[in-house]
Amino acid sequence: MQLIAVTALGAFLLVGLFVGTWLVRLSLRTGQQPELLVGVSILGLGPLGFVPIVIALALLDVSPVAATSLVAIGSAALATGGACAAWFTVCVFHPSSPTAQRIGGTMVAGCLLLWATSGAGGGFDLREGVSLPGQLNILLRAAILGWSSAESFRHWARLRKRLRLGLAEPVLTNRFALWGTATGGAAIGNLMAFASAMIDIRALAAGDLLNLTISLIGFIATPCMFLAFSPPKAYRRYLRRREPEAQLTG
Repeated sequence: MQLIAVTALGAFLLVGLFVGTWLVRLSLRTGQQPELLVGVSILGLGPLGFVPIVIALALLDVSPVAATSLVAIGSAALATGGACAAWFTVCVFHPSSPTAQRIGGTMVAGCLLLWATSGAGGGFDLREGVSLPGQLNILLRAAILGWSSAESFRHWARLRKRLRLGLAEPVLTNRFALWGTATGGAAIGNLMAFASAMIDIRALAAGDLLNLTISLIGFIATPCMFLAFSPPKAYRRYLRRREPEAQLTG
């Protein structure tokens, strides 16, 4: 069981590192904000956020000071990733909606303020469990990712109708479904991490059933994330053959 969990988690983190880094580098070349936001969110919510905390949990009784520092670093990455994911959803799906901007702005502020509050209250020391601000931050990230997933699937459903009329591009349409699946899986993973925080945060480093389930969710999300942003030519050809009537618009 532990081997499966480690393998699934390793694949998720490696793909997240590859895709996130590629998107950040792409944004630096193109100057596009969405690529930067989603790249930072993937890195923060994946390898840069998760790895330090898992290491910290292993060091909790051996070196509490080092563990606390690692939790602070990992939590900062997670908070930044969550904030970028929220604003990415606003920029891509509701760029001109004042309501969505207020919601997204509140989520961004919530991620950062809860991280700061957790640090000020000694919440980075996990020997007594996850602090209340830390728990709320996990729930907030789940809400952000769930929102992104819902918007992606809503957009996918709209494009599917246009695709049947030959008015949408198959690869772009599929990208929204893949991103919706990836973020939906990540939202469920965060809810399970919240359950772990409520029960015993050390379970995330113990290789138990909860950790295995979270890792498998990540493993399912991994190919979706990869195909959404870096689809191989063979996959793109497959999508276009499947929808021969589709034509590029404009």
